[in-house]
Amino acid sequence: MFSAPHLGHLYTVVLADAAHRWQKLRDPESTHVFSTGTDEHGIKIFRSAEKAQKEPLKFCDHISEKFRDLFQKFDIANTDFIRTTEDRHKLCVEHVWKQLLDAGFIYKDVYSGWYSIVDECFFADGEVEDSPSGKVLHS
Repeated sequence: MFSAPHLGHLYTVVLADAAHRWQKLRDPESTHVFSTGTDEHGIKIFRSAEKAQKEPLKFCDHISEKFRDLFQKFDIANTDFIRTTEDRHKLCVEHVWKQLLDAGFIYKDVYSGWYSIVDECFFADGEVEDSPSGKVLHS
C-alpha cells in the first residue's frame, strides 16, 4: 500500500467481493465477513512517505482514503475495512504474538540472508546470484 490503488488491487478485491456475495446467496442466514484494508508498515511505506515529504501516518491516511474511495465507487460490499495502524489491529496482533510467545513458537535466534524490499522477504544464499552489474539477484 505504498502508492495509490491500481488495477491489481481492484482485481483482487472484486474477486473477494464476488466470493463474499456468492456465499451470502448460498446461505443468507449465516453471518458472512469480508474484511479488507491497508497494510501500512515497512520500508516501502517509509520511503514513499519520505518521497512525498509526509509523515508516514499522514501519508497512509491519504492513501488509505483512496482505497476506500475506489472500493465505494465499485460497490465493493466489504463488512470491515481495517488499517494495520489502527489500535484494534495492534491490540489483536499483540494478543496473538503473546500467545505464540507463551507457547514457545517465537524465540530469539540469529538469521542471515538477503533482504528484498520489493518482495518484502529474506532469501538464503542459495536463492540469490551475482549479476554482471554486481547486484545480487533472486534466482
